[in-house]
Amino acid sequence: MDSLAYAYGAAGDRIKEEECLLQALNLDSQLAEIKHHYSKLLIENKKYKEARKLLEELIKEYWDDEDIYETLIVLFVETNKILHLPAFLGKIRTEKTEKSQVFLKAADALAQHASGVDWEADQNSSFIGRFVQKMREKTKQITLFGVIIDLYESSIRHNPFNKNAPIGLAGFYESVNLEEDAKKVLKSSLEKGWDFITAYQLVQIHMAGGNDPIEEAAEMNTAIKLLDACLKEKPNDTHLMLLKAVAFTHRMRFTQAETILRKVLTENPYEKEAHFRYGQLLNKRKRYEEAIEIMEEGLKFHTDDTSLYIELAISFHKIKDVEKSLKLMEEALEIDPDLLIARYNKACYLSILNKLKEAEEELEYVFHHDEEGYFQELAEEDIDLMNLKKALFNQKNSRLHRLFF
Repeated sequence: MDSLAYAYGAAGDRIKEEECLLQALNLDSQLAEIKHHYSKLLIENKKYKEARKLLEELIKEYWDDEDIYETLIVLFVETNKILHLPAFLGKIRTEKTEKSQVFLKAADALAQHASGVDWEADQNSSFIGRFVQKMREKTKQITLFGVIIDLYESSIRHNPFNKNAPIGLAGFYESVNLEEDAKKVLKSSLEKGWDFITAYQLVQIHMAGGNDPIEEAAEMNTAIKLLDACLKEKPNDTHLMLLKAVAFTHRMRFTQAETILRKVLTENPYEKEAHFRYGQLLNKRKRYEEAIEIMEEGLKFHTDDTSLYIELAISFHKIKDVEKSLKLMEEALEIDPDLLIARYNKACYLSILNKLKEAEEELEYVFHHDEEGYFQELAEEDIDLMNLKKALFNQKNSRLHRLFF
């Protein structure tokens, strides 16, 4: 009966959908799936009081069902009662560890909802209208984010050892670019007790680096310490080894990084990015022939890894085999035609080879799709484009001429 109701709902016949659900409830009023489906229909029909009563019954009995929380969030958002959500949830369970889980599941559901909201959509055309609407949307956003944080913190408060709560809160902070807050939450959690997943998430944030060389060094040193702790728990994890090698590379401790990378490739040649990272390190150390050998071997294991093609092309460029570099970019673009870095590098190699018309076409494509202007800025000082720039100097009607001169 429930599947038939869904079929009517998909067809847009809410009357028939409701009839099926009521028939099913008459047969068995305790079927959770039917009650949940009916609560969704009540929300669609804007019968919010009935929906809230039904959901409250459901969530008290099935408080660990994540799907119910998603529906609950829809109800509270649509009725503009989101600020009342924490108080509502506080009545669901009495035992602290269960309360912690209730708040956590609601926080996760609300964070997921927030990630799908377009805060800039459907704005008025007038300046005043846009300004007023923008302020309203900003207020809604701040309110929503505040409730999410409150729910996660309530979960932590009711059970400080519920490691999923700080992980969720840190993930939310990361999603809204509050990395320092994310670090504090995860560090505080680890101080209360070791947890591998918490430490790993903190490693990922520190691996993003810093804003200057001193901060960068501090971030990498912290990441290395955390990785050492993680490796004590999982000493054969080649992904953790790879991350440590990357951190050592950032700290310019190349010998240590290379030792680890060799170990990773010996133990697990399928480890993603291992050949790329080793090749990149060897390129930095101007050991191009070795880099080529490593990355060509890597392509046997990772045939669709475009980063390998790009870094390998750099190696061949350095040993003056630009034709090979060009061929590698063409192969990378067969895998991902929209990869702008591959198209940009292809334009550079075409310019070096004096295939200037093709170089111009590739560069125009890159600039047209370069929304943030990264490649235009890169091209201004790029000596690999020298031949193309010389050819464009007298072509005053060319779009590229206007960009370069």
